[in-house]
Amino acid sequence: MVERVWRPLERRGLASLVVLTVLVVVLTIADSGFLSAKSVVSLLDQTAVLLLLALAQGIVILMGRIDLANAALASLFTVILALLMPDLGVASVVLILVLGVVVGATQGFIHVFFQVPSFVVTLGTLGIMSGAALILSGASTILVEENREVLAWIYDTPLGLPMAFILAVAAAVILMAAFAILPWGRSVRAVGLNQRAAAYSGIRTDAVVVSGFAVAGLFVALAAIWLLGQLGTSSPRIANTFLLPGIAAVIVGGTSIAGGVGGPGRIVSGALIISVLRIGLDIIHVSSAFQPILYGIVVIVAIAITVDRQRVTTVT
Repeated sequence: MVERVWRPLERRGLASLVVLTVLVVVLTIADSGFLSAKSVVSLLDQTAVLLLLALAQGIVILMGRIDLANAALASLFTVILALLMPDLGVASVVLILVLGVVVGATQGFIHVFFQVPSFVVTLGTLGIMSGAALILSGASTILVEENREVLAWIYDTPLGLPMAFILAVAAAVILMAAFAILPWGRSVRAVGLNQRAAAYSGIRTDAVVVSGFAVAGLFVALAAIWLLGQLGTSSPRIANTFLLPGIAAVIVGGTSIAGGVGGPGRIVSGALIISVLRIGLDIIHVSSAFQPILYGIVVIVAIAITVDRQRVTTVT
């Protein structure tokens, strides 16, 4: 019964918007100050990093893969950026963006050319990046004091909206355009739907997968830059808690866990749902310790409702 109601909405990309609207209405009733200007700005500001990491995860999931390392990679990038920024300034930001692409492409290369499942490659990367972050940081917090103005723009609020969120949405719009206009975007979905059929149709599937991981790495680097700019400090696990919410945002937004269905627009609404849900938990005084439990439940329920079981059986 639930599936019969949900599926038509899901096909039109409206299901996540319905969920978001219901959540906002419920929380507004529970707390009249929920939609105050201050609360909305705070909500959007908190959503920026989550959105970028969810977009990174979404690209990989659209290809029928999974990335377990993107949050740990973001943590490592904030550590490297915090260490280099005092001496290199803007150049350190450029370096992080390049590193994001290189690390992402390397993961994709290992996955494709050595026939290693994506979850194994990224699980290994998670361990490597987590260890590297601990070593480079000395397992301590790093405070950025010099050249912090390089990221000062993240604090701006043009038109009353946080710059971090505006630019994160702009990145999502660019990605949406890439999926709508460029052959690459259509190829990513085709690989996720059926890689063998995509290869028979002339798509260079290996190149698409490697490039998809590379673009995902770029978005992880952007998330790290945003996060350091917002907090002004770094630590070896500063972004690790974003892994499960990032996956939840992708799935709740309506992107199929089996790949091929969904896109950046749905991920934006999914990220907003997760952020609103997190604030809702604070409103009803639920301890933050319970949030990972809730995100896990959300992922399981969302997949149970939306998954195409025939496709998952075929892929498995």
